[in-house]
Amino acid sequence: MSFAAEDETQALRGDILVSIGLPDHVALALAGSRQVIALALSDITTERMVPLHNTMMACELIAAKGDALGVIAALNAAGAIGSLTVLSPRLPDPGMVERELRAAADSVKITLVSI
Repeated sequence: MSFAAEDETQALRGDILVSIGLPDHVALALAGSRQVIALALSDITTERMVPLHNTMMACELIAAKGDALGVIAALNAAGAIGSLTVLSPRLPDPGMVERELRAAADSVKITLVSI
């Protein structure tokens, strides 16, 4: 996957959703009118994330190929900047989970959303 200058401009305007391991139908529903760039956890590198600084990203709290803490660790290592929406099932104490996720994040704003 390559990123053109147009992708960088769209990311800065908020026209892109970076879907990290989300099922396609979930990513499309969350994206609305945004363009979706789908990445696997292993695709998160500095080279791929720098053009996407300040964009919206999304992942699941627990997924088949990793969890949100793994995504956050990869985003930290890649120097990613932006917001990460973490989708989760209903939890008994979502505030505690969100605090733990936020504590693990360097330059990414974390929001936990129960679905």
